[in-house]
Parts: sequence; C-alpha cells; structure tokens
Amino acid sequence: MDYEVGVKVEVAISARITRVATGATVWSNAVSEVGTLSQRDVPGVVSQMNRTTELAIYKLLSTILAPLASNKHISIVVPSKNEHEILKKEIPGMKSSKIFAGVTVALLNLALCTVAVGQDKATAQEVVTKVREAASTLSKTGDVAQFNQKQGPWVWKNTYVFVVDCDKKILAAHPMNPELVGKDLISIEDTKGKSICPDPEHFCKKVQETRRGIWSDYWWPKPGEEQGSHKLSYHLSAKGTPYVVSSGIIP
Repeated sequence: MDYEVGVKVEVAISARITRVATGATVWSNAVSEVGTLSQRDVPGVVSQMNRTTELAIYKLLSTILAPLASNKHISIVVPSKNEHEILKKEIPGMKSSKIFAGVTVALLNLALCTVAVGQDKATAQEVVTKVREAASTLSKTGDVAQFNQKQGPWVWKNTYVFVVDCDKKILAAHPMNPELVGKDLISIEDTKGKSICPDPEHFCKKVQETRRGIWSDYWWPKPGEEQGSHKLSYHLSAKGTPYVVSSGIIP
C-alpha cells in the first residue's frame, strides 16, 4: 500500500486437486491478481480486495477444465464470468461481503465438485432458460396447475420449476413436494430450519422490480433425498401475473 498515491491490492491463490484413492495430483495451479484504487478509505479498500479476490478465483477456476475434460464420464460445470457477476450481485438481503463469501464458495463447489455425470445435472444457464420459458408460458396462459405435474415439461434432469404467488405470499405450485403447495412462504423452512423466504414482501418486490430476475441460496434436499444440499435458485416474475417462477441448481 502506498498512502501517498493510492492503494494497491495483490491477491495470490493456489489450489490442488488430488485423487483420494492414490494421492496423485490431478491438477494444480497458482494465480495472482492486482487491483488499485486512488482513495484510501477502509470501505473502498475492502471493496477492492473483494473484487480482486473474485477475479483471482475466476482466473484460477478457468484453468481447471483441460486436465479433467479428458474423462468422458464427467463434465465440469463452470459458470461464465457474466453468470458469476449476476450470481454475486443478485442474491437479496445480504451485504456485499457475505454475498462474496457465500457465492464464491458456491461457485467453487459448482466448478470443482459439481460434475454432471452423463449430463444429468442442469446447469445455471439451463435453469435461466427454462425459468424464462416457464414465465412466458404462465404469462400467456395463467395456468399454474401445469407446474404441479411431476411428469410434465417443467421437471427435467435433476431439477424442476416451482411457482410463488406474490399476492397471497404462498407457494402456488411445486411438482416434487405437493404438501407445500398453499403454504405461507415465511413458514417454509430449509433443512437447516431457516425460512427460505423470511421477508416475502421484500422478496416479491425485488423480483418484480428486477427485469432480469434474481438468485437466492438456501439448503434444500435433492429430489428423492432427505439430506439438504446448498441450492442456488433463480427467480423471475411472470409478466402480467402475481406469480414468480423459480428453479435451481444443486452442486
């Protein structure tokens, strides 16, 4: 740091992946990133540290594909830089530092651990595409019942679309957990005992005011399982209706 001309932030990160069975190194890398700013106030420095660290992490993750892609049974899901920024910015109700920490961990899980075996796992982009399609369909038809069908088009790979009614503040449709349909949003808890929507009014307003949709995270069981996993869900308002359409990915 040079307090005469500004502040320089340098972040260095290294990582390694090894095979549990043999201990052999599959991949390793080290990267660094430098950021600068003219102001010398603490909030500005912290903000620059976060941005620089995020860039370093993205640079690190972007090198992981080559050594693992040779395995024909595994495809690695790595969010694009644009998806990384959207996820970081759009998780509601969290301070910047918490967003950075939580989403960074989630992205690391997605990139390093979320392996879509046989292409059975939905990607973030697929979720966004499917939710937009569902929101458009709901805007045209107003038919919520279709999203309760377990064998319908809105259940695919390892995920599904669900719908929230923002007028009534209830879960309007859910193909995997019909017992939740009609329940108040604030009363629906994740597997850690926390409400998935502690402030429905704020949530609905945020989604409806954000044309591109928002992301949130919570702990939820995978279809057919009881144990919770960290889930990232994308939410988009269905234009001309009180409904918010959602779907998510679980590493």
